[in-house]
Amino acid sequence: MNYKDLLSTSEIGFSIILILLISHSCISPINAQREELQNLKEPTIQEMTVEFGKTEETITRTIVRTPSPAPPSITPTFEPLEKRTPTKAVYPVVTPTVYSTSHITESEIRSYWQKIVTSNADCKLPCFLGLQPGFSDWLDVEKLFSEIDNGNFIRPEPSNGPFPYEFRDICLSECDGHDFVFEFFEQDGTIQRISARTEMIQYRTEVAEVLKSYRIDNVLMQYGTPSKVLIHVKPFPNHKDVEPEYTLNILYPEKGILLHYWGNGVSILGQDNTVARVCPSFDKLIVFTLFLRAENDDTPLEDLTVGTEADITEVLPGLNLSPRPIEKTTNMSISDFYTQFRSPGACFDTPTKIWK
Repeated sequence: MNYKDLLSTSEIGFSIILILLISHSCISPINAQREELQNLKEPTIQEMTVEFGKTEETITRTIVRTPSPAPPSITPTFEPLEKRTPTKAVYPVVTPTVYSTSHITESEIRSYWQKIVTSNADCKLPCFLGLQPGFSDWLDVEKLFSEIDNGNFIRPEPSNGPFPYEFRDICLSECDGHDFVFEFFEQDGTIQRISARTEMIQYRTEVAEVLKSYRIDNVLMQYGTPSKVLIHVKPFPNHKDVEPEYTLNILYPEKGILLHYWGNGVSILGQDNTVARVCPSFDKLIVFTLFLRAENDDTPLEDLTVGTEADITEVLPGLNLSPRPIEKTTNMSISDFYTQFRSPGACFDTPTKIWK
């Protein structure tokens, strides 16, 4: 074997050794991994639980959360409820208009009432001064008087009688007292009847002028033929200083109107004083009274004159003061009365003997 052959053989051997070394270096890590995997044991449940706990703890410590700002604390507040005490029904109260004495005079008060009474507040009977029997109530009455009167208008307390009432009076002229008196009769809160009375008109021309719409001729012209006309004559007074007197009642029952006239103006005629001639006029009127009632009030209008004549008859039964129908005490019918007395200055005659 020569040198070249020996060198060639050495190179081959060296190459084989080098290949073996490289192969061993490549296989060893794989074998090592296989050996390591074979040596691994499957963890027990307990070991897994412990390991999981460590992992969770690690995650919890690792993840840092930035807390959101807490919402502001709100303390609720409650408004206290209004304490309410149950009460009975309260009726409205009319507050009268108060006039200072420095702003209104007695003359202005009279002028106010003269205007209201003269126009009758632009309504027709049985409406009186704007008050309608059967419809108006106490508030309407209070309102009427509170316009000008500072006095207290007291509503009557309920009573056992059928009609509690209240009265007011006013002055239509320069008088010491009051010369026009009103009465208002209530039932169930409603004004059922109204009466208005004035006296001594023959001495008060100013009052007579205010009340001229209630003269007999004007009443007949405005309201037509009455259903009844009742009269009473006192031709022979008990005292010589007293003039003969008469009463005359004009009735409209379907309207609830009664007008009562009481005056002088009676002349005794005939040689034996057998005839009394009655000439009613405001010039000699002593008392004028107006009675009004609601349409649903079936009380006879004649009964509303109690207090003027009927009560005297009861106290003094010897006196015949009951009014009688004009068609039975004179020679005229109601139609005749209506025709003649539509003109002022009319008269009627009646025998004196039937009034003794």
